[in-house]
Amino acid sequence: MRRMKKIALFDHQGCQTKFFARFDVSSGPLKYRGRCPNPHCNRTVSLFPETLFTSMDKARRAYIKLTNNDIGKIFWQA
Repeated sequence: MRRMKKIALFDHQGCQTKFFARFDVSSGPLKYRGRCPNPHCNRTVSLFPETLFTSMDKARRAYIKLTNNDIGKIFWQA
């Protein structure tokens, strides 16, 4: 069985940080569990994806658009 890896955009409201992370779709519910990638926050979080991307290319394009708009802190953790 082939593992399906997806990229998703997550929004951590606690520190107003958005981040992209890769996760395995076949391992269970679509949820990120781990540390917030913001070094000033670094809390343990459990978040549902804001946006799900089917390819790395689409996720990178979205990342570039968000970083150019200066809407806040955006991290790439994929």
